[in-house]
Amino acid sequence: MEHKREIPEILFLGSAISDETADKILAKSRVKPSVAPVNFQRNLLRGMPAQKLTVFSLPPVATYPGGAFLGWGARKDGVLPGVEATYIPAINLPGLKQLSTLVCTFAGCFGWLWRHRKHKQKVMLVYGGYLFTQLAAQWAGKLFKTKICCIVTDPIRDEVYLNRGRGVKRLLTRSMWKLSEAIRDGFNGYVCLTEALVDLYAAENKPHILVEGVADAHTFDGIPVQEKAQQPVIMYAGALSKGFGIPVLLEAVHQLEQPCQLWLYGSSGECQSLIDDYVRKDDRIKYWGKVPRYDLLCAMKKASVLVSVKTIEADRSQYQFPSKIMEYASSGTLIAATRVAGIPKEYFDHLIPMESDTPEGVKNTLQSILSMTEEERVARGEETKNWVEGTKNSHIQARRILGLLQQVCGEEEK
Repeated sequence: MEHKREIPEILFLGSAISDETADKILAKSRVKPSVAPVNFQRNLLRGMPAQKLTVFSLPPVATYPGGAFLGWGARKDGVLPGVEATYIPAINLPGLKQLSTLVCTFAGCFGWLWRHRKHKQKVMLVYGGYLFTQLAAQWAGKLFKTKICCIVTDPIRDEVYLNRGRGVKRLLTRSMWKLSEAIRDGFNGYVCLTEALVDLYAAENKPHILVEGVADAHTFDGIPVQEKAQQPVIMYAGALSKGFGIPVLLEAVHQLEQPCQLWLYGSSGECQSLIDDYVRKDDRIKYWGKVPRYDLLCAMKKASVLVSVKTIEADRSQYQFPSKIMEYASSGTLIAATRVAGIPKEYFDHLIPMESDTPEGVKNTLQSILSMTEEERVARGEETKNWVEGTKNSHIQARRILGLLQQVCGEEEK
């Protein structure tokens, strides 16, 4: 009989925070953080064994003055029922933030490893690409000979990143890149969102799995039943930038002759003036900005179709799974998406693929969707919801990651 592997003690390092904290950051900060990484982590943690889990979190607050807070201490935050995160203390000023994060993350990891020094089965799991958290975890891991796995969400190597700024700023970004190159191979296992990330990190040579996203059947708990808007609503939530296809979406909707509205939610950034132009010339287009999570979830359920219009040929598209797809799916609202390489082919058995990533292609797909009856759209949305929540839920995806962590710990015994 095969011996059942023990679940290791797990230290999770990320940026998980509660909904209440996220709303405070959104309300008070000039630079609005993306909530997608927080949602991914919360959904994943929901499936993890709470009794084996310790969570350290660096709140996703932009450096002051973009972020409203000058710093924070090691306070607790209940990110989920039964799951509490301890903040990694930081002084939220340029330079000091990086240094304090490095020192405090190392101290936190050291303390956790010391307290668990008698546990043979223990592992650290680091989310995303914040370099100073990764570096501190690697230092502590080497000191205690403890394995570390990384959840790889984006490519660290980015030629555009290397050329940002001038003078000292450019020198610093190049130094950061070299640091990322130095530490990216220093993990014992990888959880990758796409196949391209497996290749980029040479993860095929180490234990690894693909987990493109995590669906949470509880996302819409507490959200009352919403009546669909009387006029069909096309909705987009996320980064409102060129790489996410916002200019294409705006023009496609502007060309639509059918009665409809376009609702845009998120930080406008580089597309602010373009959005303003379209809002002025087409009163069907509504820009709502960043709103509290409750309001965003209600809007998703009211919409007729939720869209993801990332540029297909963009180099980065192969490395990224559109994180909003999971949240979209749990709303039960129909989804239409461009065929970017980062979305596994199986998803397009349940989503409606855009004809292309051009205004004409997006318009044609939206015309087809708006020609459906509301009942047809609702039925398609519910089918997608059932499939995603049945095959990509927190417990299934967390169980796969636990298997990886057990494998990595098992190798240590050999």
